[in-house]
Amino acid sequence: MKWDDMNELFVCQGYLDSNNIKESFEYYLSDRRKLYPALGFYKEFGSWRSEDVIKGEESNESLSLQPNQCYYNCQTRISTTLSYVEGYAVSKEGKQAVPHAWLEYSDGRVVESTPTIPVNETLYYGVKFENIDVTKAMIDLEQADPIVEYMIIQGKFDKYE
Repeated sequence: MKWDDMNELFVCQGYLDSNNIKESFEYYLSDRRKLYPALGFYKEFGSWRSEDVIKGEESNESLSLQPNQCYYNCQTRISTTLSYVEGYAVSKEGKQAVPHAWLEYSDGRVVESTPTIPVNETLYYGVKFENIDVTKAMIDLEQADPIVEYMIIQGKFDKYE
C-alpha cells in the first residue's frame, strides 16, 4: 500500500513542504490551533515519534487488526507493554497527513495499528496517553474515537506537560 493509493481524509493541504516536512507540519499545528483546539494540544504536548516502525501483525503480540479502525485497534489493545499514541501519520514525501492512532513499546518503537498505512513511507507525530486515561475515555464515550477532545474537556493538560 502506498500513500497515493489511500482513500482517506487528508489534512494539511497547502502546508506541507516536501523539503522540510517536520517543520512545515509543526507550522500547520501552530497556525490552525485556534480553529481546532486539538491541534494546539498536539503541538504543545506532541513530538515526532520513532522511525523504528513494526506492523501490528508482525509485533510480539501478533495483533489481528482491522483496516481503517486505528482508534479501535489501539484503544482495545493497550497493555503493560503497549501504550496508546494519538496524532498524525504524515507521508515522508510531504504530500499528505491523516489523523491517526498507533501503539508504542516502552522503548519508543511504533507499532502500526492499521494495515493500510504504508509504514515505510510514514512519519508519526503524536502524544502518548496514559492507559488509564484511554480506558476512562472509552468507557465515558462508549466507543473508540479520538480522545484528544475528551482530554481537553477533562482538563488533563497538566498530566502531559
